[in-house]
Amino acid sequence: MSGSLLFHYFSLSMKVRFKNKKLTNEFLSGLELVLKTKEITLTHHQKERIRFYCLLSFLTNTWFSDLRGYKPSSEEVQSALYSGALSYFVDELYDTNDYISEALINALKSKNSENSSKHRQLLVPAQYCFEKVLNQANADFLDTAFEVLEAQDLSRRQKESQYLDLDELRSITFEKGAKSVFLFRLILKNQPIAGEKEFVFTLGYLMQLVDDIFDIHKDYNEKIQTLFTNAKDVKELNRDFNLTLTLLIKQLKRLNYKSGNKTVCFIKITTVLARAMLCFDKLLQIQKEQKDEFNITVLSSKDLNFIDYQSMSNIFRTIKNGLKLMTLWNNCT
Repeated sequence: MSGSLLFHYFSLSMKVRFKNKKLTNEFLSGLELVLKTKEITLTHHQKERIRFYCLLSFLTNTWFSDLRGYKPSSEEVQSALYSGALSYFVDELYDTNDYISEALINALKSKNSENSSKHRQLLVPAQYCFEKVLNQANADFLDTAFEVLEAQDLSRRQKESQYLDLDELRSITFEKGAKSVFLFRLILKNQPIAGEKEFVFTLGYLMQLVDDIFDIHKDYNEKIQTLFTNAKDVKELNRDFNLTLTLLIKQLKRLNYKSGNKTVCFIKITTVLARAMLCFDKLLQIQKEQKDEFNITVLSSKDLNFIDYQSMSNIFRTIKNGLKLMTLWNNCT
């Protein structure tokens, strides 16, 4: 089992480092040429953020392709890149606070707003990417895109001063994560099979938890409420993570795909989950030092910027966590 885990970890790492980097650079060069004709220039920061979003799209594209048992087509690869870039531009447009879901979806579909919008620098590339994805993606893509934007409407409450309890935040976290990851699933042409949507929704919730634990320092500084910034008991969140993980495994195992495909898909998902477990370990340690009641307000920036994923010790701990996850996979029925 350890040999298989290491092989897939190394293989995915090489794909991220070389294949995805090459594809993303080529994609950005083409996008910049198109935008140049519209007198729009991407900043260095924007290009770095687009690279990050394209990486997320690449990873999910890889997982779902492994699950179905064959590689993504060139059209699906391009859709993943355009979807990654689109996600970045949509997030930026939401941050302007000038759009809600219906207005933004209409703006994305519009052909007449290129020169009139005060957010032209974001809207024009978003429209271009949206059209490209829509031409190639699954037929349900547009409906799900609208649901993702509605979830973004809901998530605006996380930036308000009114305190949100954990039940409210859990609901927002699920809606954001589930719908976003399902949208990435719809990049692939093959229709989801029975039970797959539920599996992807659970995966999306887990991925949103992972994203929030990775961003705890940034979110706290920017006064964004998440399950982690508002937590009083990290043990409760860790239990939720573990219960959701067990549900994910059961849902994945029940899908009518080849057993080997499901195993490979899960192994590659663990590359992210195993890192999140490092973060949980650190937060649990902090809570223990705080007499078992987590209080984020007394923590320093150093306390919250707590994981160096590239250190050899944490690489080994990540692999160790991956092996724990595979033991859970083997024992789950």
